[in-house]
Amino acid sequence: MESRLLKLLDDFNSEKMLSFGPNCPYEKLNAIRDQQEDLMRLHFEQDKKMQALIESGSRRGRKPVQSLISDEGWKTTKSNVDALITKLEALSSDIHNLHKPGHPS
Repeated sequence: MESRLLKLLDDFNSEKMLSFGPNCPYEKLNAIRDQQEDLMRLHFEQDKKMQALIESGSRRGRKPVQSLISDEGWKTTKSNVDALITKLEALSSDIHNLHKPGHPS
């Protein structure tokens, strides 16, 4: 069994056998994963911005909802959503094109 697993590993590493077909190399999958991680980080960074906005408003005597519906809250929310949508559209496009030959990663 060990020898078969080693042969399988050798075949995979020598590209005799591809895990996702010839048009979907590992590098493309890595790029997709990196984009997913970037999107996740952006989401958490934006959450921190919103929490800071709420805390800033509460120090001024505002209720949390008032901070979110203030001009600053609307601008921050719009900016956050725009950034997320832009990254999500790029990720979606790259996933859609994952199996197309010749598509750059």
